[in-house]
Amino acid sequence: MKFNHSMNMDNLNTFVGENSLLDFLNPKKTITPLVELPSKLNRFKKENGVRIFIKLMSHTTLFNVKHVTVYSMLENFKKKGSGIVESSSGNTAFTLSILAKYFGYEKTKFFFSHRVPIDKLNLIKLVANEIEIIKEPLCPDKNDPNSSINKAKKLSKESDYDNLDQYSNPSNPKGHYEITGKQIVEQLKHLNLNIDYLFAAVGTTGTIVGSSLKIKEHFPKLKTVGVASADDMTRLGARSKNSLEEIYFDWRSYVDDLIEVNVECAFLHSIKLIKHGLLVGPSTGHIFAGLLKYIEDNNLKNVNLVFVSCDTFLPYVNEYIKYLSNKHLADVVNEDLALSYANIQSRIRGRKYDQFKILPEVFVEKYKNLDKTSICLDVRKDSEYDSFRLKNTVKINLHDLEHDILGFVENLGNYHNVYILDCGMSDAAKLACLILRDQKINAYWIEGGIDYISKKWSNLILRSGSPI
Repeated sequence: MKFNHSMNMDNLNTFVGENSLLDFLNPKKTITPLVELPSKLNRFKKENGVRIFIKLMSHTTLFNVKHVTVYSMLENFKKKGSGIVESSSGNTAFTLSILAKYFGYEKTKFFFSHRVPIDKLNLIKLVANEIEIIKEPLCPDKNDPNSSINKAKKLSKESDYDNLDQYSNPSNPKGHYEITGKQIVEQLKHLNLNIDYLFAAVGTTGTIVGSSLKIKEHFPKLKTVGVASADDMTRLGARSKNSLEEIYFDWRSYVDDLIEVNVECAFLHSIKLIKHGLLVGPSTGHIFAGLLKYIEDNNLKNVNLVFVSCDTFLPYVNEYIKYLSNKHLADVVNEDLALSYANIQSRIRGRKYDQFKILPEVFVEKYKNLDKTSICLDVRKDSEYDSFRLKNTVKINLHDLEHDILGFVENLGNYHNVYILDCGMSDAAKLACLILRDQKINAYWIEGGIDYISKKWSNLILRSGSPI
């Protein structure tokens, strides 16, 4: 068997050698999908002859459109310092945290708005070196001396940090001219299609300016529509019309029209795309909602439209739960069990509870010789306790323990040892133990819980309906 060694490895999405990771992270090396929306997502397709395509810039190797912006800025920036400082609402910070090291930077620092979604903040905490939260809108004002934009500039002047400044760096739109716009042109020409409208969010406006400029070179009749936020206090990356006055780039020369969409519409339209397999975030839903409204308001017919996706929905899951009504979410049986467990996990995380653990074999020996100086507590639900329990145990409610801790301390203070049982899987005994330990009560939790004990020492168990 013979192999063709002249095969172009780039076309096979393969990256090898010492520069493999940098090549993999270079947005010029991969083409993101251009996907037509079928009739189930495009109600104008059959009746109006309108074709809608989504350019999935959420499917770069770093899963967001700012990947193009950041790579272009780093590629064209003359490095001076050992670190990078930037104002960012999330995606730029995440991408810079990953890419900076490949361009010789040792550290990253970001100024964040206090309105950043907590899931996104936690995501960036995994990859960045330092984050400072300041109170300001998600889209900062470059004219405010105390804005994150100007704080980043000031730190850059006074320290060993470079500030790429995505809000005024010409490499921002340049990247989208060379990559996003170019790919859209090539993909449409491959399909022998014209493009009549381009839709994109207006944040820094780098995406819409650079892409529009490139596409209009090949399709001069293109109309570009920016989608702005109808909410001044938006939690999305798009700006409101009011805050667009603060933008450095000459977006007016490239954007033919603007349309406003509110936050709720963004999440509703995003979830429609997600449920059909397009795993995009709320900013993309925002653009999609604006596009559909624009088609309807202008009675568009027999045209081709492209809109650019921004990122995925994964950093915003809690935001979706907040904004979407229950009819858009799955029915969950016994959801309180998961929520309760998650709450307990967050409470015990980082606490040294293992030092208060007692093995079940050791506990059983102590239990058999239980005297008036010791007590055994069961923190399971009432229904579980009523079903089966250890003889001579006292049922307590974890919620009551937390909210009447002084009463429990008064009642338990005379005991030398307090042993705590749960089912063995909930960690409720660990939390109860820590709560009591904080009050100087000599408490212990039993590994394996009542479930393990009931299997190995069934003679100690009192079951529902059995004689006491």
